Amino acid sequence: MHFFDFNLLYCLQFAKPRLPPELRERIFLLSNEVRKKWRQEEQKPPFCGTSKSAMKRRAKRYDKCTSCGNWSHEGRCRKGQTESQYEYTLLMRVGAIRLKAERSVRVGSNVHYKIEEDLIHILDKTGLDDLTLKESLGL
Repeated sequence: MHFFDFNLLYCLQFAKPRLPPELRERIFLLSNEVRKKWRQEEQKPPFCGTSKSAMKRRAKRYDKCTSCGNWSHEGRCRKGQTESQYEYTLLMRVGAIRLKAERSVRVGSNVHYKIEEDLIHILDKTGLDDLTLKESLGL
């Protein structure tokens, strides 16, 4: 059980006027899905997925190949990857937020501008249009 579950049980147990045990149990069971979603959202921030499907989603949005970082193509990937293509594969693998926080990207490169574009996209998607937040991120 999570700390919030104990907190809810405590509040239900010592609520005034005193609640019948059946009602307390019913409230706790009905709130189970909400508490579960809350715990999941608390653990993993949005747009930070590193799964294979998250990588494919980003590759589709950038119109790039997930293996070589080149423009989407049919068949096998060519040998000899450029630095820009390598940075794109890294961006697709870890995401814009982690790449900006943990790694250095060449300033002025296509990936650098794509990261800034993605961060603005994420802020718009999550509803965080605060100007001070964008300024603190350097956007």
